[in-house]
Amino acid sequence: MEISPKEILADNSFLESFSKKDIQKIILAATENQEFKSPFLNSHFKLLRQEFNIEDNKTTFILEDIKGNKILKTANEIALDRKIIKNL
Repeated sequence: MEISPKEILADNSFLESFSKKDIQKIILAATENQEFKSPFLNSHFKLLRQEFNIEDNKTTFILEDIKGNKILKTANEIALDRKIIKNL
């Protein structure tokens, strides 16, 4: 019996039986036409560092793009930036 990655993701009870790494691969396959590829091969951004600011209760990430430019973004800003999410 074959089951697609999207079908696995739709079944929470079945999904709970997988490890975190397996789930990452399943998500990747579901979003890339079921081809298992390393998430780092097409990455346009690299996470250099993350910092937590106690005063404003926010996590800030320092990213580097493929041109070497440093980008400073909060977790919320990254979550709303489709270009970064797609290319992480």
